[in-house]
Amino acid sequence: MWKEKNGSLRRELLDAYPFLQLEKVRMMCEEWRMYYNNKRPPKALG
Repeated sequence: MWKEKNGSLRRELLDAYPFLQLEKVRMMCEEWRMYYNNKRPPKALG
């Protein structure tokens, strides 16, 4: 599962935005993680 999550993080966040500050990357990664773990529907459900 971690490999899938890591690929999703790369595609949906890190490759999608040009980051200039490390603090902004950290903040958006935390927001993405909260979304991924709590709001995003599992792929198994379609």
